[in-house]
Amino acid sequence: MELGNLLFGNSRGRFECDRDKFGAYFHPLFDALDKIHGDDWSSFYRPFENDTFRIHPYCDCTCDPNSEHCEDDCPSLIPNFTFKKGEPQIEIEWYKRPFRSAYINVRVTDEELYEMVNRCINSLKEKPKSERSKRLLA
Repeated sequence: MELGNLLFGNSRGRFECDRDKFGAYFHPLFDALDKIHGDDWSSFYRPFENDTFRIHPYCDCTCDPNSEHCEDDCPSLIPNFTFKKGEPQIEIEWYKRPFRSAYINVRVTDEELYEMVNRCINSLKEKPKSERSKRLLA
């Protein structure tokens, strides 16, 4: 775990993600989102959600997620990536940038990772779930 994440970050999980491997697998998804939005998605990592997956940017809020003062809807409590079609759902959390000091809640094989990303890309043809995502795709 990176020192900054240890002291100030909020990405935690059961299994550490290999940054290079996960980045390579997810690059086509970010490219697909880039084509939809017409800008450099990979630099901004805007929120996006549909029935298959959700991407939520890193939150640098100052509350402590383990504190009673942190609200239930605090963005720091939302995983940065959620694949909703898995059993269980696959959740990935990272520190500041995708897959930097990242953790995943379940182990996945390369084949499962490849299939998951392809399902996410194919799902971009579906209608987005959140109002913000609908506006971004308009």
